[in-house]
Amino acid sequence: MNFQRWVGAIGANIARIGFEFASGVTDYHAFHTGQGAVFGNNVKWEWKSHKTVVPTPVEYIRSICEVGTGTTHGLFDGPGGAWVGRNLKYTVPTSFVGWPRLVEIQDQLDPNGRYVKMNARPKSGRLLRLGGEGRLSVPSAETDTVEIDETQAALVTALARVEFYRRFSSIDPTGEFQERLSESKQEANRLTASASEGGVAMARGGVHLPNDWWTQREDSSGRYLILA
Repeated sequence: MNFQRWVGAIGANIARIGFEFASGVTDYHAFHTGQGAVFGNNVKWEWKSHKTVVPTPVEYIRSICEVGTGTTHGLFDGPGGAWVGRNLKYTVPTSFVGWPRLVEIQDQLDPNGRYVKMNARPKSGRLLRLGGEGRLSVPSAETDTVEIDETQAALVTALARVEFYRRFSSIDPTGEFQERLSESKQEANRLTASASEGGVAMARGGVHLPNDWWTQREDSSGRYLILA
């Protein structure tokens, strides 16, 4: 992250710029040296450019124009500002199985706006959304739990009923168990379709494949989307 400002002072060690990332977590540029061009009232101006690495985790990011304690005065002027350099490499979540099935962008100034398929060079000020498939945790004991929602829980129960009636229908293939087996299969098929709706909606229009504006890359450190 970068921060630039003209800093004016009448002497050294009076004014400086920097960042704050949490209470007591700061990173400052060196103080004004007391040198520089003089413009009225003996104020000397220096162009300060501070570059820092944002820590992880971070609570917030504030750009700071600081004047030392005492009877001193400092001045700050532009052009300048705080910004993050353009990032063209995005890490694919390790929870994804395979590559993202969905790559979309949205204008960050319109949080309620639509995400659209990235079919052009992404502009600054855009939000990137990835969608993919992941695995549920694998139980290691009969008492372990799995993070499934109500629809998935109902599907598991329905499939268990199908297996139950399948085993007993061989005893009475034309009786009640066979009828219950047919009903259970229909219910399981319905729930399977319901549980799949999220994935179908996520991949609307088909799986998003690499194009002229983004590609996929993998190395020993992970998998990435590379923007043009």
